[in-house]
Amino acid sequence: MYRKISKQHNIMFVLVVLVLTVPACASPSVTDTLVPATEEAQPTQTVKPTEEVKSTEESQPDEDGGSKDDVTKEPDRVGQGINVNNVGDLHQTRVVSASNRALLATALSPISHQGATFGTDKYVNVWNTENGEMVYQLGPHAAEGGGLAYSPDGTKLASGGRFEVILWDPAMGKKLKSITVNAYVFRISWSPDSHYLAVVGDGSSKIDLVDADTGSIKTRISTPGGAALWAATYSPNGKWIAVGNYKGNITILDAESLAVLEEDSVTAKGSACDMEFSPDSKLLASCNGSGDIYFWDTESWSVILELIKRDVHIHADPAFSGCTDGVFSRGGDIYFSVGNNMVLNAWNTANGKLLQSITFDNIIFSIAVSNDGALLAVALNDGSLHFLSVD
Repeated sequence: MYRKISKQHNIMFVLVVLVLTVPACASPSVTDTLVPATEEAQPTQTVKPTEEVKSTEESQPDEDGGSKDDVTKEPDRVGQGINVNNVGDLHQTRVVSASNRALLATALSPISHQGATFGTDKYVNVWNTENGEMVYQLGPHAAEGGGLAYSPDGTKLASGGRFEVILWDPAMGKKLKSITVNAYVFRISWSPDSHYLAVVGDGSSKIDLVDADTGSIKTRISTPGGAALWAATYSPNGKWIAVGNYKGNITILDAESLAVLEEDSVTAKGSACDMEFSPDSKLLASCNGSGDIYFWDTESWSVILELIKRDVHIHADPAFSGCTDGVFSRGGDIYFSVGNNMVLNAWNTANGKLLQSITFDNIIFSIAVSNDGALLAVALNDGSLHFLSVD
């Protein structure tokens, strides 16, 4: 049954501060101010400039991973790799000068120590995440774009530049298929079975559902409102496709029938720059150009955690404000967000507390987590690729 949210549902946890400006997240098509990458680029800690980054005093986690006065922690959600108990030890382990142009997207393989980047130089570069060496340089695309994703089975890598999606064999470094789509590609999301891709981007309010096996468009799905879609994601349980448009509206579709199940056009402010389901499919997060982050409970599709704070990807200069990307930890107990204000934040998804905050020296466009949850990859506007872990 289709349901449209026309007023705010009850909020379980609300942190509300008035946001005065609502800038859109940076579009790959207008990125033009670039700084050459250097091997010496290092993140700076927001509180103490020490070698090992620590959590802020305001949100210091206790041994259970929450604040000292928090009793809402969910122990069963603590996963392997980086989690609420060790995220305070998150630190940079390697920096790679991946390009002399902006990196708009990064992705990590689900089956190997391999990662990929894509940016305004139009090349897809494939990296060995253990030693930082380039394995392949693929392309170039005809134009830059923001879409980059490994298939869940790890056998394919999809990249999207302007109106083209290319499928690659990441193990052999070979081009498999090229598909023309109806949007300037911003996001690509694979179905859990690795057979289909949901492709969205500027200039189109429709989802192109690509058959990865045939390299053809299976169908083109219309969404309510008619606004360009900037974000899309499949749920890990295979039940839903969630999309968000440049106005911040979200739409939930049944992944099988492709029918619209839910529409929320009132909650989020600013463009939907990225959307992600938690690994257990119980939460949906939206990272928005307003600098805000929103969470929905997928059982009721009501907002359960709204993070609207002045220090959430908000910069004194509105041109540098906005959340650009986000990803859940493998256990789902942390949501990592990055933004135009050059900050990586780690949020406790049980209570909304800020567990960690790391400031880099340039705009962050993309973040990815490894399949074992032990490694984060962060892609910057200056062309540098940063790896972080707790080891």
